[in-house]
Amino acid sequence: MKYNYLRYGVLALLAAVGTVSCSDDDTMIKPEPSPVVNPALPEETELNIGTELFDVKKESTITHEIVAGAGDYRITVLDPSIASATIEGNTISVTGLAYGQTEVLISDQGGSYKSVKTNVYLSDVVVLSTDRLDLTLAMGAPADASFTINQGNPPYSVASAADQTATATLADDGTTVNVRGLLEGETTITVTDARGLKQQVAVANTATDSPFSSAELEAIKAEPVNVAVINSISVTGGSFSGGSLVGFPSFRTWGIWNGNYANGRELFVTTMSGEWIDLHEVKKYDNMYVIYREKKNRILNDSTADAHVEVIKSENDTVWITFWTQTADQTLYKGYIVVELDQ
Repeated sequence: MKYNYLRYGVLALLAAVGTVSCSDDDTMIKPEPSPVVNPALPEETELNIGTELFDVKKESTITHEIVAGAGDYRITVLDPSIASATIEGNTISVTGLAYGQTEVLISDQGGSYKSVKTNVYLSDVVVLSTDRLDLTLAMGAPADASFTINQGNPPYSVASAADQTATATLADDGTTVNVRGLLEGETTITVTDARGLKQQVAVANTATDSPFSSAELEAIKAEPVNVAVINSISVTGGSFSGGSLVGFPSFRTWGIWNGNYANGRELFVTTMSGEWIDLHEVKKYDNMYVIYREKKNRILNDSTADAHVEVIKSENDTVWITFWTQTADQTLYKGYIVVELDQ
């Protein structure tokens, strides 16, 4: 029993001491915990990758060393179809898989992370199908040519150093460059890719007093009989005449004609006088004009200025005739007729 009295006395004394302490300060003060220090982690370690961009060529691998961090690194690629990435120790390896851009995320055990932009490119150079274009401005008329971009990093841009001499435009396919020569002279066309890499094509324009180049004339001489072409348009669907138009004895035509005025097309050269002339001889022929009709639309007729007609080849009774003429608005029409003479 005396032990119980003693125990009750000690509890009462402790309660009294607690009461006195609380009465001195109504707010209980919680002691600050002692800081926990992990000696394996340096204080305030900041994750530092050492670069802001992983720039890697497709099907190639680059490596970067982590400059600082808390260790135990993890790595993730946002778009794994464009690039893959691995990490061993402090070394990051990034491999380009497909042309494009993504991001690589790196984190450490301290909770820090970095996002690094990643660019996968295709080529270190721009390669073009040619480095020079020589254009012939027949009769001073514009001439067209093109070249292709065979290697580089799309999208591309093109620019002419002198638009008044030649212009350059990128076709819808994104790799064909269309060039139009306008004035005699020289200029350069510059192709620039998405990485800023450049390559140039020299353009030289030469004006002539003939609408046909030497190459065109040789190609015309190789054409078969019964061909009629004007401004690269092949005229078909009629009957070829070698000088004597059946049913119209006073109307001499060399080319193709069609009696269906509503729907037919025809193209021929004829004499202004309507008289017969012998076209067997290789030479230029004066006092002739061109008739060109598409259905009811007569584009060239006898009111057109004199046509320049020339037989450039004669073989047996077949002749290769070239012609050109310009309308009042200076539109150039040129072409050729291969026909067998009937007289």
